Amino acid sequence: SFAGLESAPDPSARAKLAVADMLRAGGGQAPVWIGITTTGNGQIDPVAASTAEAATGGRAALVAIQYSTLPSWLSFLVNESDARDAGVALFEAMRDARQSLPAEQQPRLVLYGESLGAFGSPAPFAGMTPEQVAQQVDGALWVGPPAATDPVTNWTYDGTPPVWQPVVDD
Repeated sequence: SFAGLESAPDPSARAKLAVADMLRAGGGQAPVWIGITTTGNGQIDPVAASTAEAATGGRAALVAIQYSTLPSWLSFLVNESDARDAGVALFEAMRDARQSLPAEQQPRLVLYGESLGAFGSPAPFAGMTPEQVAQQVDGALWVGPPAATDPVTNWTYDGTPPVWQPVVDD
């Protein structure tokens, strides 16, 4: 499910629209929800999306919103807060939708971002430790986050980047 820049007036409304569309299309039955914070101009890496589909046997619901029409590098220079606002809005909309389901029906929530998307996707967790983030999401993959990505860069500079072995087939 994807909500483009012109589909709603602000990131929160776009995120709620994208999540509602995902639920309308049956995504509420998916065991994994993947929130994708896009690159600056709204692109999603097709390899990442198809990998998510393959890893879940086609049983993942992917949700994304657009926050700019500019390439990541230019969007970062002009208004980096748009990526952060999109990352926060998408996480909050997905978290709220997941929490509205009965506990036994709640899917795993995974976040993904690449380039400027890897700058915006971690924004809801600014100042948190890896353990605090892990209490709110079931996984995250942030590929190529720009310098000064909070909290990811702080973990690296502090010498405490999170390292967990992947869990496959439980």
